[in-house]
Amino acid sequence: AAAAAADDGNDNDSATRSSASAPPSSCDVLRRCLGTPRLWLYAMYLGGSDAPFETFAGLWGVAFLHQVYGWSKTTAAAATTVVVITSTVSQLAAGGVMGYLRSLRSQLHALTALAVVGLASFAPFLLAPVVAGITTVDWLGWAACVALGLATASCTIVWSVISSDPLCDGSASTGVISGAVNTLCIAYDAAIQQCTGAVLAAMWAGGKDPDGEPVYGPQAFSWAFVVLASSFFLAALSSAAAA
Repeated sequence: AAAAAADDGNDNDSATRSSASAPPSSCDVLRRCLGTPRLWLYAMYLGGSDAPFETFAGLWGVAFLHQVYGWSKTTAAAATTVVVITSTVSQLAAGGVMGYLRSLRSQLHALTALAVVGLASFAPFLLAPVVAGITTVDWLGWAACVALGLATASCTIVWSVISSDPLCDGSASTGVISGAVNTLCIAYDAAIQQCTGAVLAAMWAGGKDPDGEPVYGPQAFSWAFVVLASSFFLAALSSAAAA
């Protein structure tokens, strides 16, 4: 009987230790993630810096450069390709730079600086009503495209910050948190794209090109790109607040 009681006690101790060492459930991790303000800031930064890149390079960049700057569609498409290529190279290069950004604060400061670069990249586009048709300032458009691509180096850094967060302990928690942050980023991207399109639609005068595509004026694009510039501004505020 004594032996049986001892066995029961050992079984209970083992069950207690097993319960204590069991990893938290996905729901528990998600609750902790949503209840942690800094992760919201990281998600807002990721969306705030990615949405302008996606919207310009993937949706409105070619139309803007063709209709407002007067570039051929081939040249305009080449410019958006430059944005994508520069983005790819800058994100790869950011991995090497991370070796010099050892503290969280320095990484967050780098994120803020890159968001400011992204904000500045839209300056020539916001001035579209002024520079439209002035061929001598075409270099500003190319410089803006390169700067926009460089700004997306922040994606590498912010994901490094997220994966190094104490809530990401290298277990399944990392996947749940990454998924939650990425979902918020995707929702943010979609909202920004819809807002940009809504501004253009509201300011469309009804004109169309020979192919039947809507033609928007410099003023319409300028106001639409205020949405994208503001997104970078919000990203800068998010990383500054996290720091």
